[in-house]
Amino acid sequence: MAVSVAFVVAALQGPVRLAWLLHQGAYFEANKEYTRAIAAYEQALELRPQITSHLRLGEIYLAQGRYELAEEEFQEAYRLDPREEEALLGLGSVAAARGDEEEAIERWMEVLALDETNAEAHYRLGRAHIGRSQWSSAQEELEKAARCGEGEARFYLGLLLAREDRELATLHLEEVVERESALAEGAAEVISILEGLTGAEDEASVAAKLGHMYLGRELPTLAQEQLSKAVSLDPEQHLARSYLGYVLWSLGEYEEARGVLREALRLDPHSPLNYYFLALLHRSKGYSEVALLEFQKALRLDPDNAAICAEIAATHLEERDYAAAREWFRMAAERASQDPNFYLLRAEFHLEHLLWLEDGLAAAQTAVALDPQSGVAYDLLGWAQYLLRRPEARASLEIAVALDPESARAHYHLGLAYAQEGLNDMARWAYERAIDLDTEGFYRERAQKALKELAGAGK
Repeated sequence: MAVSVAFVVAALQGPVRLAWLLHQGAYFEANKEYTRAIAAYEQALELRPQITSHLRLGEIYLAQGRYELAEEEFQEAYRLDPREEEALLGLGSVAAARGDEEEAIERWMEVLALDETNAEAHYRLGRAHIGRSQWSSAQEELEKAARCGEGEARFYLGLLLAREDRELATLHLEEVVERESALAEGAAEVISILEGLTGAEDEASVAAKLGHMYLGRELPTLAQEQLSKAVSLDPEQHLARSYLGYVLWSLGEYEEARGVLREALRLDPHSPLNYYFLALLHRSKGYSEVALLEFQKALRLDPDNAAICAEIAATHLEERDYAAAREWFRMAAERASQDPNFYLLRAEFHLEHLLWLEDGLAAAQTAVALDPQSGVAYDLLGWAQYLLRRPEARASLEIAVALDPESARAHYHLGLAYAQEGLNDMARWAYERAIDLDTEGFYRERAQKALKELAGAGK
């Protein structure tokens, strides 16, 4: 009997261990402890090739912005089962993240060929059609996704319908609010904007306001349509024309944007906004000297504008004129002495470039005083203290992580502070969190290097 029981236990060991690893992976993934989740899923694959681990690894790498690895995992899941919808959705998302919209759409259409009720595929297609200004196709896909229970689809459907049917748009947005989803607050704000369009205003003014609303919600194609409509209906809509130029620039339509902004300047030569937008356009094309001239013209028209000063500083920084950048960041903070954001910009300049560190410390201290709930401010304060060998660095960085637990930068800085004090286990944890949370790779690479140094020091 003992032999048979031992045999049964041995036979179950593989499946039980696999299930345990998948459970552990899901737990770590849900808590964004991606390093541990990856380890669990990779161990599960060592036990037995299976789709689940490849899909989960693909989603983790996608969340981290590690697109090559994500594609490999989704491709492997697709190889194991060409009818796996989640693999196709993932491959579409990777293509979209890389800017290959055609491939993304093709993958999502493959999903719908397998299951025409897949809400996620309809939603992603709807968003893609909005990006292409294909309004009727976008509405069709978003309506299908909403019927299948996709909450985000209903929010964007409401935004899309606001172009032509504000009453129906409001009904959809009210449902988003009632469901208390993550988008409820945004939906309530849009409802308030739509309710403010009383009908007493002319059509051009309504289009201009809708254009600004879409711009604020990062929907540039919808903003372009409405701002173009406003300018077409009323050439005196100077602000709408200015923002139209900005939107065209953001969409990569440089020549058209420049033409619109030059026309805006001709019609309204005393608008600092037109010079400001032209400067941004010129700088993006590498014409820093021209950009600086345009920013200076904007500043002469609006001498108290801190944002213009900050952009002048950023332009000098691109040219590696650090002394000029230092002075303009200082002037930006002075002009907005109660706004912590400009002190954050000033602190980041000093600390990220390791220049005039005492100035960076002072700027970070002011930012913390102005906004004691800012994790970014505490991170910069702790980083300045670390660089200046101040003993309070660790405490400041621990506050930063508590206030902003998803900041890769704060965790990396905290890891350095722990390591400096010889707290290697705590440093290892902080570095792992930086690796988990970084979506661009900058702090991930540094944290990975720091982990290797820790491991080497421990031998």
